[in-house]
Amino acid sequence: MLTQDQKNTIGGEGSFSFVTTIGDGIEKVDVTLSYEYDATGSFNECIESVIFQGVDISGCLTEETINALEIEAINNRDAQ
Repeated sequence: MLTQDQKNTIGGEGSFSFVTTIGDGIEKVDVTLSYEYDATGSFNECIESVIFQGVDISGCLTEETINALEIEAINNRDAQ
């Protein structure tokens, strides 16, 4: 059995990818969320890429769109 201190040091990095739509809901994009985790949960979630037709368009999206994609990614990841 691990002590609480040992549990708190367990951690690492992860990523989660999923397909969703943006804009008017007709354009499909591949989204990758990166994050860090430890025994207490995940943190530092961040959209790593948003791929549309083979091109990363994450730099072209508004902060509002990126925030919405982060929320969707976290919800999808946690639902699995």
